[in-house]
Amino acid sequence: RDAVNDLISKVKSKIKVSDDTSVGVDLVLGSDLIYCSEVVKPLLVTASLLLCDKKLSGICILSQSFPYDIETELEIDGVCAELGLERVVILDSLKESAENGIKIQKIQWR
Repeated sequence: RDAVNDLISKVKSKIKVSDDTSVGVDLVLGSDLIYCSEVVKPLLVTASLLLCDKKLSGICILSQSFPYDIETELEIDGVCAELGLERVVILDSLKESAENGIKIQKIQWR
């Protein structure tokens, strides 16, 4: 948990997010941002800081044009759980066609 708090502090200082959690955005969009499991935590910490207020209904939509390996899928689920986020797959046509499919996920506060 200390590592997550350290990462949150670093990200806050870089993106200039205040400690006022009443400020946030309604929507964070990303496409093909995750290319290995090591980028999952920094990405989701940043998205959670931008969404800020757990009382609001802000969401993060992530799309991908290629399937993730199992390690990356498990990392996404683990980091979401650690941060109090919920991950819902809205569309997954990668199962039918890894070459022409897409996967769209919604991440929001639990």
